[in-house]
Amino acid sequence: MRIWVATVLALATVAGVKRSALKYKLTSSRTPAACSAAVDALSPLRTPKEFGLAIGACGRCNLPGRSLALLREMPEPDRLAYNGVISSLARVGRWRIALRLFDEMVRAPTLKPDEWSLNTVLNALVKGK
Repeated sequence: MRIWVATVLALATVAGVKRSALKYKLTSSRTPAACSAAVDALSPLRTPKEFGLAIGACGRCNLPGRSLALLREMPEPDRLAYNGVISSLARVGRWRIALRLFDEMVRAPTLKPDEWSLNTVLNALVKGK
């Protein structure tokens, strides 16, 4: 199954399938292999929305390291991207990294945490105990 997903996505990219079809595949991915294949097929990511979709997909598929790497690749990360990565880290109990990212948001002049940011980092702390 994993090889099939990766092959279809690679062929779709070569065949020039619209990026919207690949974005749909990214949002519907539920396994780590399918998620990684979809992110790879959509790369290079061009817009904040594409980065956000990829970060969200990696979070759903329990790939917090990949979502953090995507955040670091973003030219200008926004609050939604940070919230997505914090949520991804919370899901797997990596509360220390989630707390560091939240601290980055607090210290950044243009990124101010919102209620969702606070709830997400609190969730990370609860799950991490």
